[in-house]
Amino acid sequence: MREFLSNYQRDNTKITPDEKLFNSVVELIHSEIGINAFKVKRTVNKSVCDAVMVSIAQIIQNGKAVKNLKDNHERLIKDEGFIKYVTSSTSTETHVNGRITLARNYFLGLR
Repeated sequence: MREFLSNYQRDNTKITPDEKLFNSVVELIHSEIGINAFKVKRTVNKSVCDAVMVSIAQIIQNGKAVKNLKDNHERLIKDEGFIKYVTSSTSTETHVNGRITLARNYFLGLR
């Protein structure tokens, strides 16, 4: 995971931290989903966290609207493919990209 993130950061040097975007994403998740936003079962899952946070940030950055966040989140965390991405081989590039893409598609209303 460390190597993947380092390579991603190196390859995407135009991306800069955006406190306003981060705060918007956190506020949206908190208000629409609540304290269980990053849980698949009982505990917080960091892979769910990165998929939800990054996909919503990407949608907002691209000037698009997040669609039916609460309902689509509930559907996402029941998706068997997503469960696989967030519970096994979580640091592989395929699973990182897969879970973010899947989450983004749900939150755009494409799934």
